[in-house]
Amino acid sequence: MAIVLFLRSSFLFIVLILFAGFDLFCQDQADTWIMEMQMPPDQYQNLKRKSAREFDFVPETMSVNGIPLEVKEMHSRGKTTLQFWRKSYSVKLGNSFRFMGSPAKTMDHFYLISMSLDRYYYHNQLAFECLSRLGLFPLWCHLTELKINGATEGLYLIVQRPADYALKELGSDAIIRRKSSEFIAKEKYGKEAGEEIRKKCRNNFNLIRKAGKHWSGAELYDSLNTHLVLDHYFAWLSFNYFVQNGDYTDELFYYLQPGSKSPLFEIIPWDFDDILVKNPHEGEDVRQVRLGDQLLFSSEDELDLLIARDSFLYIRYLEQFDFVFDKLNPGALDDIFGQIKTRLKPYLVQEEIVSVSQHDYRPVENWQAVYDHMDRMLRFLKDRWMKTRVEVKKQLRKYKK
Repeated sequence: MAIVLFLRSSFLFIVLILFAGFDLFCQDQADTWIMEMQMPPDQYQNLKRKSAREFDFVPETMSVNGIPLEVKEMHSRGKTTLQFWRKSYSVKLGNSFRFMGSPAKTMDHFYLISMSLDRYYYHNQLAFECLSRLGLFPLWCHLTELKINGATEGLYLIVQRPADYALKELGSDAIIRRKSSEFIAKEKYGKEAGEEIRKKCRNNFNLIRKAGKHWSGAELYDSLNTHLVLDHYFAWLSFNYFVQNGDYTDELFYYLQPGSKSPLFEIIPWDFDDILVKNPHEGEDVRQVRLGDQLLFSSEDELDLLIARDSFLYIRYLEQFDFVFDKLNPGALDDIFGQIKTRLKPYLVQEEIVSVSQHDYRPVENWQAVYDHMDRMLRFLKDRWMKTRVEVKKQLRKYKK
């Protein structure tokens, strides 16, 4: 009897091991996605031309991991990436599709980002993961290889559209993309939003813009905080300083917080191609004149300059660094970089994917080059984390006197 039980237990153990191995194998395969499209050769040639205009088309077929997608509309997108061979796309489906990632996400519209400007394809992923830990990046994303007519187009990032998250998922009435804190670049409203909502949204934006002309100190903080979740804005600003983001003024969405009694903007950060750079876009000399030793990386935006020049606001901004440092401590950075390496490696050990990166702003040499560069940047950020903490404490003592 004991022998029979032992044999049965052993058999069950072996079966469990085999099934566990099968599950892990399937998970590994699922984590390496392939999105495929078929389109006529002449349409493909038109798509690949350098152009300042978006190219509208509907592929003959499209699938992800062999599962068909019904595409209703599709077009190339991105002011800069339109000039590159590997285009980025906006994809609208005829029916909602459940993308089986971790977590899964159901979408009927998404961006397919080429990352042609993204150094070694990890800068946006790094920023998104860091901001997610700060509670500032709620959008779903997943890596995939893209193939058109059977040939690889390289590595892409599927990303949920900010407007879909705000308007559809949260039920917000409005989302705007700012050109700066002075100007609105784009605006989009919910289906039920009438002219009154549009006026309130634009008025709220203008009240933020004008606050510095009427208030200072604690009154200025309170005024701004009634129109914008200021601590989240501070956390985003301090993150940009930490990762040395050279271009972020126009890379921010404001959306109306659902359920708020009066119009209040929450934020969704966007587009982190230019992190880990030496100087901001305006140049170090211009920044130095405007900001001196203050801990903001760029001086392009008027709201950011207001924060720097008002000592009460600047102290509150410096205090927000503690939250960022706590969430992005060296151990957390190790974990984030490790996860991104795990996601990237299955794609970037493939010669075909590496080869088409020759069309990007900075081609990928090989997986080892990516790994080594990420290790250098991890060490750099750990060092910057320690040095910035010291500098923040020093400046808090200075401005609280």
